[in-house]
Formats: sequence, structure tokens, C-alpha cells
Amino acid sequence: MITKRDTLYEFKQANILLRAKEVTNTALLKGILKLALVLGKVLLKLFHNQFLIMENLGVEKTPPKVKEEKGGTDADK
Repeated sequence: MITKRDTLYEFKQANILLRAKEVTNTALLKGILKLALVLGKVLLKLFHNQFLIMENLGVEKTPPKVKEEKGGTDADK
């Protein structure tokens, strides 16, 4: 026969397991966020270094402008 004490014990055990799972999920989420932050910083540093290298080599920041044709479209004629 199941008593009130048994039911209460089962409930407490389930609650403890649920809290442990929440703590694990929170720690995992924090770890993932820290990893993303570090990865973002590394990528930013790499792109910044690439930009500095290109600037030192004299590469233009913007592509050259394309010259427009003088003919225009059929509607303009």
C-alpha cells in the first residue's frame, strides 16, 4: 500500500532531479554563451588584422566605380 510518506518522498526525489537538470542546463547554456563570445572576439580580431594587412598593402577600401555607358536605354532614345 502506498502511504502519504512514500508519495511525499517520491515527489521530493523528482523535485531534486528536476532542479539538478535545470542547473545542468543553465551551466551548459552559460558555457555555450562563453564559447560564442570567445569565438566572436577571435573572428573580430582576425577580420581586423586582415583589414590592417590590406590597408598596409594599399588595397582600396571600396571597389572602383563602374563607368556608365553613354547610350542609355531604349526609352531614353
